[in-house]
Amino acid sequence: VPVLDRVLREKDILQVDTSSPTRLLFAYSTPLNESPLRLSTEEKQIKEALRAITDRGKIHIDTIPAVELKDFSNAFNRCRPNILHISSHGNQGCIALENEEGNAIAVDDDTLINIVKLAGKQLKIVVLNACESSKMAASLTDVVDIAIGMNVSIGDDAARAFAVQLYSSIGENIPIGLAFEQAKFAISANGIDEINTPELYHKKGIKPEKYYP
Repeated sequence: VPVLDRVLREKDILQVDTSSPTRLLFAYSTPLNESPLRLSTEEKQIKEALRAITDRGKIHIDTIPAVELKDFSNAFNRCRPNILHISSHGNQGCIALENEEGNAIAVDDDTLINIVKLAGKQLKIVVLNACESSKMAASLTDVVDIAIGMNVSIGDDAARAFAVQLYSSIGENIPIGLAFEQAKFAISANGIDEINTPELYHKKGIKPEKYYP
Protein backbone atom coordinates (compact mmCIF):
# COMPACT_ATOMS: atom_id res chain seq x y z
CA VAL A 1 0.00 0.00 0.00
CA PRO A 2 2.75 2.58 0.77
CA VAL A 3 4.34 1.81 -2.59
CA LEU A 4 1.02 2.26 -4.38
CA ASP A 5 0.44 5.53 -2.56
CA ARG A 6 3.86 6.77 -3.61
CA VAL A 7 3.27 5.84 -7.24
CA LEU A 8 -0.08 7.59 -7.32
CA ARG A 9 1.29 10.65 -5.56
CA GLU A 10 4.47 11.11 -7.61
CA LYS A 11 3.19 9.66 -10.90
CA ASP A 12 6.63 8.11 -11.41
CA ILE A 13 5.36 5.18 -13.47
CA LEU A 14 3.48 6.60 -16.41
CA GLN A 15 3.46 4.77 -19.69
CA VAL A 16 1.11 3.44 -22.30
CA ASP A 17 0.46 -0.28 -22.48
CA THR A 18 3.70 -1.75 -23.82
CA SER A 19 1.72 -4.43 -25.67
CA SER A 20 0.36 -1.67 -27.93
CA PRO A 21 2.52 0.43 -30.26
CA THR A 22 3.30 4.03 -29.49
CA ARG A 23 1.48 6.09 -32.09
CA LEU A 24 3.36 9.08 -33.52
CA LEU A 25 1.65 11.72 -35.63
CA PHE A 26 4.23 13.66 -37.66
CA ALA A 27 2.77 16.91 -39.01
CA TYR A 28 4.87 19.31 -41.04
CA SER A 29 4.49 22.61 -42.80
CA THR A 30 6.63 24.17 -45.56
CA PRO A 31 4.70 27.30 -46.64
CA LEU A 32 5.36 28.58 -50.15
CA ASN A 33 6.05 32.10 -48.90
CA GLU A 34 8.68 31.02 -46.35
CA SER A 35 12.23 29.75 -46.82
CA PRO A 36 12.18 26.02 -47.67
CA LEU A 37 12.77 23.36 -45.03
CA ARG A 38 13.82 19.79 -45.82
CA LEU A 39 10.99 18.28 -43.83
CA SER A 40 10.25 15.45 -46.24
CA THR A 41 13.86 14.38 -45.62
CA GLU A 42 13.20 14.52 -41.87
CA GLU A 43 10.14 12.31 -42.37
CA LYS A 44 12.13 9.88 -44.54
CA GLN A 45 14.99 9.57 -42.06
CA ILE A 46 12.69 9.07 -39.07
CA LYS A 47 10.90 6.26 -40.94
CA GLU A 48 14.25 4.69 -41.84
CA ALA A 49 15.35 4.87 -38.20
CA LEU A 50 12.13 3.23 -37.03
CA ARG A 51 12.59 0.41 -39.53
CA ALA A 52 16.00 -0.26 -37.96
CA ILE A 53 14.91 -0.55 -34.32
CA THR A 54 14.82 -3.90 -32.54
CA ASP A 55 11.02 -4.11 -32.44
CA ARG A 56 9.72 -2.56 -35.65
CA GLY A 57 6.20 -2.62 -34.22
CA LYS A 58 7.10 -0.41 -31.24
CA ILE A 59 6.18 2.87 -32.97
CA HIS A 60 3.53 3.40 -35.61
CA ILE A 61 3.96 6.66 -37.54
CA ASP A 62 1.36 8.62 -39.50
CA THR A 63 2.16 11.84 -41.33
CA ILE A 64 0.35 15.03 -42.38
CA PRO A 65 2.34 17.00 -44.96
CA ALA A 66 1.42 20.62 -45.73
CA VAL A 67 -0.59 20.63 -42.52
CA GLU A 68 -3.52 23.02 -42.16
CA LEU A 69 -5.59 23.76 -39.06
CA LYS A 70 -8.52 21.79 -40.42
CA ASP A 71 -6.40 18.64 -40.76
CA PHE A 72 -5.90 17.96 -37.08
CA SER A 73 -9.31 16.73 -35.92
CA ASN A 74 -9.61 14.00 -38.55
CA ALA A 75 -5.97 13.02 -38.10
CA PHE A 76 -6.42 12.71 -34.33
CA ASN A 77 -9.56 10.62 -34.79
CA ARG A 78 -7.90 8.37 -37.33
CA CYS A 79 -4.46 7.98 -35.73
CA ARG A 80 -5.14 8.32 -31.97
CA PRO A 81 -1.57 9.59 -31.37
CA ASN A 82 0.37 9.33 -28.14
CA ILE A 83 2.99 11.72 -29.53
CA LEU A 84 2.38 14.74 -31.75
CA HIS A 85 5.42 16.07 -33.63
CA ILE A 86 5.13 19.37 -35.50
CA SER A 87 7.96 20.53 -37.75
CA SER A 88 7.65 24.02 -39.18
CA HIS A 89 8.97 27.55 -39.09
CA GLY A 90 8.56 29.33 -35.79
CA ASN A 91 9.38 32.43 -33.82
CA GLN A 92 8.62 33.59 -30.30
CA GLY A 93 4.93 33.14 -29.75
CA CYS A 94 3.86 31.23 -32.87
CA ILE A 95 4.56 28.47 -35.36
CA ALA A 96 3.66 28.50 -39.05
CA LEU A 97 1.12 26.13 -40.56
CA GLU A 98 -0.40 26.44 -44.04
CA ASN A 99 -3.62 27.76 -45.54
CA GLU A 100 -5.41 26.32 -48.55
CA GLU A 101 -3.16 28.31 -50.89
CA GLY A 102 -0.05 26.87 -49.26
CA ASN A 103 0.99 30.12 -47.60
CA ALA A 104 1.89 30.53 -43.94
CA ILE A 105 -0.60 31.18 -41.19
CA ALA A 106 0.59 32.00 -37.68
CA VAL A 107 -0.58 29.72 -34.86
CA ASP A 108 -0.12 31.16 -31.37
CA ASP A 109 0.14 29.25 -28.11
CA ASP A 110 -3.56 29.56 -27.23
CA THR A 111 -4.57 28.14 -30.61
CA LEU A 112 -2.02 25.36 -30.32
CA ILE A 113 -3.30 24.42 -26.87
CA ASN A 114 -6.83 24.20 -28.28
CA ILE A 115 -5.56 22.01 -31.12
CA VAL A 116 -3.78 19.68 -28.71
CA LYS A 117 -6.92 19.37 -26.56
CA LEU A 118 -8.74 17.94 -29.59
CA ALA A 119 -6.51 14.87 -29.56
CA GLY A 120 -7.92 13.36 -26.39
CA LYS A 121 -6.29 11.99 -23.27
CA GLN A 122 -4.11 9.45 -25.08
CA LEU A 123 -1.88 12.28 -26.36
CA LYS A 124 0.93 12.56 -23.80
CA ILE A 125 3.86 14.22 -25.59
CA VAL A 126 4.17 17.12 -28.04
CA VAL A 127 7.40 17.94 -29.89
CA LEU A 128 7.71 21.33 -31.58
CA ASN A 129 10.63 21.05 -33.98
CA ALA A 130 10.54 24.74 -34.86
CA CYS A 131 12.66 27.79 -34.11
CA GLU A 132 12.01 29.65 -30.85
CA SER A 133 9.20 27.30 -29.83
CA SER A 134 10.24 26.62 -26.24
CA LYS A 135 7.76 29.06 -24.66
CA MET A 136 4.93 27.43 -26.59
CA ALA A 137 6.14 24.02 -25.45
CA ALA A 138 6.18 25.16 -21.83
CA SER A 139 2.56 26.32 -22.10
CA LEU A 140 1.51 22.90 -23.42
CA THR A 141 2.32 21.18 -20.13
CA ASP A 142 -1.08 22.37 -18.95
CA VAL A 143 -2.63 19.80 -21.31
CA VAL A 144 0.04 17.12 -21.94
CA ASP A 145 2.61 15.41 -19.74
CA ILE A 146 5.73 16.41 -21.68
CA ALA A 147 6.49 18.99 -24.36
CA ILE A 148 9.71 19.72 -26.21
CA GLY A 149 10.60 22.95 -27.99
CA MET A 150 13.59 24.96 -29.21
CA ASN A 151 14.84 27.94 -27.19
CA VAL A 152 16.42 29.74 -30.17
CA SER A 153 16.55 29.26 -33.91
CA ILE A 154 17.59 25.76 -34.96
CA GLY A 155 19.12 24.74 -38.25
CA ASP A 156 17.60 22.16 -40.58
CA ASP A 157 20.38 19.63 -40.00
CA ALA A 158 20.28 19.95 -36.21
CA ALA A 159 16.49 19.65 -36.10
CA ARG A 160 16.62 16.56 -38.26
CA ALA A 161 19.40 14.88 -36.26
CA PHE A 162 17.52 15.56 -33.03
CA ALA A 163 14.22 14.15 -34.28
CA VAL A 164 15.70 11.03 -35.85
CA GLN A 165 17.57 10.06 -32.68
CA LEU A 166 14.65 10.94 -30.39
CA TYR A 167 12.30 8.49 -32.07
CA SER A 168 14.98 5.86 -32.57
CA SER A 169 15.62 5.94 -28.81
CA ILE A 170 11.92 5.90 -27.94
CA GLY A 171 11.57 2.96 -30.33
CA GLU A 172 14.18 1.07 -28.29
CA ASN A 173 12.04 1.59 -25.15
CA ILE A 174 14.28 4.26 -23.67
CA PRO A 175 12.57 6.62 -21.16
CA ILE A 176 11.84 10.06 -22.55
CA GLY A 177 14.36 11.84 -20.33
CA LEU A 178 17.27 9.76 -21.58
CA ALA A 179 15.91 9.69 -25.15
CA PHE A 180 15.91 13.50 -25.06
CA GLU A 181 19.53 13.62 -23.90
CA GLN A 182 20.56 11.13 -26.59
CA ALA A 183 18.77 13.22 -29.20
CA LYS A 184 20.59 16.35 -28.03
CA PHE A 185 23.91 14.48 -28.21
CA ALA A 186 23.11 13.43 -31.78
CA ILE A 187 23.23 17.11 -32.76
CA SER A 188 26.83 17.50 -31.57
CA ALA A 189 27.75 14.03 -32.89
CA ASN A 190 26.83 15.35 -36.33
CA GLY A 191 29.29 18.22 -35.86
CA ILE A 192 26.63 20.85 -35.16
CA ASP A 193 27.03 23.36 -32.32
CA GLU A 194 23.35 23.51 -31.29
CA ILE A 195 23.19 20.89 -28.55
CA ASN A 196 21.62 23.27 -26.01
CA THR A 197 18.80 24.43 -28.29
CA PRO A 198 16.17 21.76 -27.43
CA GLU A 199 14.32 22.15 -24.13
CA LEU A 200 12.10 19.60 -22.38
CA TYR A 201 9.19 20.67 -20.15
CA HIS A 202 6.95 18.45 -18.07
CA LYS A 203 3.85 18.59 -15.96
CA LYS A 204 4.35 18.76 -12.20
CA GLY A 205 4.86 15.28 -10.76
CA ILE A 206 6.18 13.79 -14.00
CA LYS A 207 9.66 12.26 -13.89
CA PRO A 208 11.07 12.17 -17.43
CA GLU A 209 13.84 9.76 -16.43
CA LYS A 210 11.15 7.18 -15.60
CA TYR A 211 8.59 8.09 -18.24
CA TYR A 212 8.11 5.60 -21.08
CA PRO A 213 6.04 6.83 -24.05
